[in-house]
Amino acid sequence: MYESFGEVSLLNNIEQMESSTADLKDVEIVVVRLGIYWSAALLQQLPRLRCIVTPTTGLTHIDMAAYEAKHISILSLKNEQAYLSSIPSTAEFTWSLLLALSRNTVTASNHTTQQGQWNRNLFIGHNLQGKTIGIIGAGRVGKQVARFAQAFGMNVLAYDTAEETIDNAIMQQSVEMLIRQSDIISIHIPAEGNTGFISAPLIELSKPNALWINTSRANVWNEEAIAAAIKTHQIAGIATDVLSTEYLDTALLKNNPLIKAANEGFKVIVTPHIAGATKESMESTEIFMANKCAAWWKAVQNAT
Repeated sequence: MYESFGEVSLLNNIEQMESSTADLKDVEIVVVRLGIYWSAALLQQLPRLRCIVTPTTGLTHIDMAAYEAKHISILSLKNEQAYLSSIPSTAEFTWSLLLALSRNTVTASNHTTQQGQWNRNLFIGHNLQGKTIGIIGAGRVGKQVARFAQAFGMNVLAYDTAEETIDNAIMQQSVEMLIRQSDIISIHIPAEGNTGFISAPLIELSKPNALWINTSRANVWNEEAIAAAIKTHQIAGIATDVLSTEYLDTALLKNNPLIKAANEGFKVIVTPHIAGATKESMESTEIFMANKCAAWWKAVQNAT
């Protein structure tokens, strides 16, 4: 699809780009995914860049200030609500994390496959039926997670600063009210404008048996505070698909407070930002973004 309006180079990683700058000096469009932080330094290697295409809703993997200062267009899935309502992957993965926490799936598997043990009494979990889930963010993913919760017979609370609502959920007037009442708290708010939204004082309101799940972005909560809460048994479990250190050298991941908590034996699950990474969803979003880019390119050509 991209080849229909330009010459395409396929690169698997940032090292290939850095070693191929001579071939890329004329690049006008870059199509990216998560895993690489697009810094101002990378921008210097692409002097003719006019557009970044990213099949993601969040943009924390791009130094937006640097690229916007150069008037480079950023095409993404942000605000494409009509299309995104058909993409289930993040909500499905959120539910898999919820089940893994509530039923001790990861530790039970490690107990059996890595330690060669078979003691079911160590891993007695909890039913979801009758429990209360608090959904922070009533947008697309929050609504999808709420439908799963209803199918499992859970009580559903929700809170949204933009006053979005979820059918069959009890909307809360404050996030404090939601946290106090919830057995499971699932975060689905955008990175932009929400840095530190889940603060240490909010975490302190949590039930001691509560499970916290984040498939949003790492900046929306205080990682140090949530890690401290699991270590002091203020909460019962954490599952996250995002880390503040995910774009750093992998050798530095071990210093993240949530990685440390997991390695110290606390009930913490960390996955490498794979909530949206299904073959079906990725194929669909790549096609959608290729069409969006083609329309952008046509508009640019017509304008000139």
